[in-house]
Formats: sequence, structure tokens, C-alpha cells
Amino acid sequence: MSVDSSTVGLIGVGAMGGRMARNLLERGFELVICDTAPERTRALEGPGVAVVATPREVAERARRVITMLPSLEAIEQVVLGEDGLAAGAGEGSVLIERRRWAARRACGERSRRRSRTDCDGPRRR
Repeated sequence: MSVDSSTVGLIGVGAMGGRMARNLLERGFELVICDTAPERTRALEGPGVAVVATPREVAERARRVITMLPSLEAIEQVVLGEDGLAAGAGEGSVLIERRRWAARRACGERSRRRSRTDCDGPRRR
């Protein structure tokens, strides 16, 4: 799977992220997915889905990345950790964080300092 406009990275494929992954696949997108729970990624394996071990690998293979994570600590680790998204993001990369406003704000500011783009994507209840 090469980096192209139909590839989307998705980190956090639990209840909400798993549904989002299936919707993206139905609409023709290829996915690069990562989760700390292997059983979650196994449930999505198949055509159009590449499973990788780290957020960095997701960013290296997809310029648009969506995260669905449970806490500020998880978001910061995924975005800014040693093998995080920021380490693998290239020119024109976009992060869509779908969970926590405070985390989007904190990580977005740090990402902008690294010349990355972030996008506010609040979910509806």
C-alpha cells in the first residue's frame, strides 16, 4: 500500500474506531490501522487494510490520520511519543483527532511547531 489520496490511517479501532474503519472501507478508502489490542486489528484484517505496529508507521503510510483514543495521555503518546505520528509525518500530513478537545488543542500546538497540520473534528453525540 503506497501513500495516496485513498489511504487513511486510523489509530484506535475499538467500538467507535472499528465502526469508522468499516464505514471508510465501504466508501472505497484503503486503511492503515494500529491499536494496542491485537484482537481489535484482527477483526478488521482483510482487503484494503494494512495493520502496522506503531503510530509512526501509520504516518509514514498515510498522510491523513484519524485517532480515536480514550485519554489525553494516550493521545499525547500516539502523537508525540518516540514512535508517534509526529516522527513519521511528512509534508502535508493531517491529523484528525476525534475524542478530546483539550488534547487536540495541546497536541495541535506542538504539531504546528513541527510544521504539521491538524484538523478539529469533533464528534456528535
